[in-house]
Amino acid sequence: MTANFSWFPMDNKVPGVALQFTQTVVNSQGSTATALSAITGQTGYELPAAQAGLGDHIQGNNNSLWIFLKASTTITAGNVVIWDSAFNANNATVTLATSNKGAGIAQFYISGNGPGSIQSTLQVATAQPGDFFWAATQGQGLVVTMNATTSVGNGLYLVAGSPGQLTPATSGTARVFSLFAGSASAITGSNTTTDAFSETPMYIFVSA
Repeated sequence: MTANFSWFPMDNKVPGVALQFTQTVVNSQGSTATALSAITGQTGYELPAAQAGLGDHIQGNNNSLWIFLKASTTITAGNVVIWDSAFNANNATVTLATSNKGAGIAQFYISGNGPGSIQSTLQVATAQPGDFFWAATQGQGLVVTMNATTSVGNGLYLVAGSPGQLTPATSGTARVFSLFAGSASAITGSNTTTDAFSETPMYIFVSA
């Protein structure tokens, strides 16, 4: 199995979906609220409007499923994320995993750098706090950030002290269930990445 760099929706439930890009909006109650409210007399909206509703799901190619989230912290492409009941996403940690509502993997990239840039630490894409993005909850050929090389079919665990990153170490305390390494790790730049697959929606289990 190889990494897939071209993700696209297979249904039209949400028109104009771009699964691999982040979306930044201006909130009328944020830092520019005064100017926007003075012009429009309205508050509580976002410009431009988010391309989907938080928590919306969509089906993609390569047996993938996606969920629309809002970043609470800076999230790096290839990281595992978890979200709360309001669909605010954070890089996954063992602590957050004890109360997570779901798990997915960020697959976005910077338009000018090409989709393969997700495998490099040079200008790798990030979602900043407040940005919207789609996270894959299952699929084949997902690119994930690893801290060590691995073999095909290995289970994957969260890395203590490195939010969002994965390790094949069986001593890990939080396993991302249904997610497996799809091939041996590839080293690109200073980042260790591998493709992974999840045939059913992934979830994180924290051992006692």
